[in-house]
Amino acid sequence: MDALYLAGDTQLRRHENTLQVINREGRTLRLPVQSLKHLIATHDVRLNGALLNLFKQHDVRITVLDYYGHVACTIEPAGLPTSGAVHLKQAEAILNPDRRLFYGRKIAVATLKLLEGNLRYHAYRGKTALKNAIEDIAAFRQRMEQAESVETLMGYEGQARQSYYLAWEHISPNLMLRKRSRRPPADRINCILSFLNGLVYALCLNEIRKSQLDATLSFMHSPQQARYSLSLDLAELFKPVLADRILFSLFNKSILQDSHFDEQPGICLLSEQGRRRVIEAFTEKVDKPVLEDSRSYRQRILEEVFAIQSSLLGLSEYKPFFIKV
Repeated sequence: MDALYLAGDTQLRRHENTLQVINREGRTLRLPVQSLKHLIATHDVRLNGALLNLFKQHDVRITVLDYYGHVACTIEPAGLPTSGAVHLKQAEAILNPDRRLFYGRKIAVATLKLLEGNLRYHAYRGKTALKNAIEDIAAFRQRMEQAESVETLMGYEGQARQSYYLAWEHISPNLMLRKRSRRPPADRINCILSFLNGLVYALCLNEIRKSQLDATLSFMHSPQQARYSLSLDLAELFKPVLADRILFSLFNKSILQDSHFDEQPGICLLSEQGRRRVIEAFTEKVDKPVLEDSRSYRQRILEEVFAIQSSLLGLSEYKPFFIKV
């Protein structure tokens, strides 16, 4: 059990050397801490110093998401893996415009290939109206190859995503997304997408923390833009295959019902039941061996982290993640 997700109002206690989870109704669950590495709370959670000390002993990280699915805070165990050599090489790459652009382009181009792949999957199954969006994204990907700055890369990536989101309604009328809204999300699609993106970000940060990379030094996103901006870089690469595909499945299979949302004019949030459903779908997708060689997406993210670290040290060439439709 690498990760534990808490979707409801929960109290956490230390019981000897185990974790005691108490839900709103008073039901209690005891779990071993030895195999736990990441706790993600998507609602109110209460804990004390005794439990934090136990988490420190076992290197357990805590991530708290807000109502919109964004990371509100993280609690890191002391003594994370560090390496002066890796830190220096990573900083050198960030400070060198050509090196930063090299890694940023690799990630951005691979991300757009995955966006294309998602649309092509449905185009192959008769959704011919997706052709224009696929061509638009391919054109932006070609422009990325000629981009001379990270800022230009990010601009192309944003325009490509706009074409990508507008194309969703050609996959299904239930997937209409004319405009992204985040704080707060305005409708059900934005609500689910923001929540899933937050889960992907938290997952990427957790895997980065297993390496010696500095999560604050990034290639695409500005290192000053967010505290853990390298997690944003990795999340861009994995959101198409995790967040987007899970969202497609949830709506196409009608898994979510009215009771799974709390809606007001201009605001849509997940109910506690809704968060549970989405988290169930996410954990199944992340940990299930589904890739060609039976690796899970969690394992593949960790491999991506070490691929970047190895490349920075000059030990191997960086080839970003890609999966065929």
